Amino acid sequence: MLREVLDRRTILLSAAGLAGVAVLALMPQLFRDQVGEALVALEDASTGWLWLAAAAFIAALFCSASAWRAATKLPDRLDAYARYGVGSLVNSFVPAHAGDAVRLALFAKASPGDHKCLTAGKALAGVAVARLACVGVLLLATMKPIALVLLLVAPALGRVPMWVAAATVARVAAAAAVAAAVGVPAPVLTALLVVPAIDLAGLFAITPGNVGLKSGAIALALQAQGVDLTTALSTGIAFHAVETLV
Repeated sequence: MLREVLDRRTILLSAAGLAGVAVLALMPQLFRDQVGEALVALEDASTGWLWLAAAAFIAALFCSASAWRAATKLPDRLDAYARYGVGSLVNSFVPAHAGDAVRLALFAKASPGDHKCLTAGKALAGVAVARLACVGVLLLATMKPIALVLLLVAPALGRVPMWVAAATVARVAAAAAVAAAVGVPAPVLTALLVVPAIDLAGLFAITPGNVGLKSGAIALALQAQGVDLTTALSTGIAFHAVETLV
């Protein structure tokens, strides 16, 4: 019964994704003007800030890989980075978090001990819980910036929370750099809103690399703060492009 439900749900999500792609393909005039203006606006984006965003994304990638390595206790650092990177690469081209399943399998294969799948499963759950807690801190920080101090407590909770908190800080830095590149006011505050919005959009990864949904989530979050549509779309497109290239 569970397998049938999951299969049905997968089919529905895939159909929804294909329907969305079909709408954009058959009626591009719906968003053509707005996206065109956003792309033109990107020509004035600061290259230096975008390079800084790329560096921050690289740092976030290595911190996230280190969190998985700490959770699975893999002895070889480079091997852990490679396994995490393969999962990230798959996520860039395949929908429905397929890369997470690949990453889980790769880490399970290399995990020490007899209960390899259990170890990898615990790693996935532990990293997810730590990341959820960090997102909660970011949301709280939008109202009370002092809440960011809570991220400094992470090292005391263990190596996994420490690396996840470091990855979160790097992602916020990347988002702030992208916002600064396209001229969004208060880029740090913007980043505190953008990162949780991205994680929320990630729950509905029905397109390859979450293309469209991630940029849309960023644009909606910025528009809620009074940013004009063109700048909001430019920020979303730039964020997704730089992160995907990394």
